[in-house]
Amino acid sequence: MFDINYKDILVITLNDENEVQSIKCNLPVLGEGNNRIVYDLGDKVLKVAKTLDDSLINLWEINLFNEIKNRDCCIRFNTIFEYDDNQMWYVAEKIDMKYEAMEETLKLIPCIDCSDNAGYNQDGELTVVDADGLHWTWFVKEDNPYYTMVV
Repeated sequence: MFDINYKDILVITLNDENEVQSIKCNLPVLGEGNNRIVYDLGDKVLKVAKTLDDSLINLWEINLFNEIKNRDCCIRFNTIFEYDDNQMWYVAEKIDMKYEAMEETLKLIPCIDCSDNAGYNQDGELTVVDADGLHWTWFVKEDNPYYTMVV
């Protein structure tokens, strides 16, 4: 058994087969899906994978963020501030989730999961918060085939 921690707030315990045995966090839960739990850090969120396999979603999103962070984007992915080496958790900006944001997002990324996956950051910019399986080109102006049709 070993633990993966985030400060003194989160402890994920895995057994010898790397299966999650428990997740203990003393923060309020903002949401929970099939693969992750999202905890409230105030102006940020802590996204925690429920299993080691689910950490691949976090890895996908960390890689996506790193690929697009210095590009001219037509839609944002929430900023990732830090993450653990196993990608079991990451800290990201908190987004104001709005239904109309999902409608706008579908115009640019029609293949996105239609659940509550988009909102607005503090500057009012359209931001995706769950990008499992989305290629980075959907976010970049020059690579998104729908961008010129929407603006």
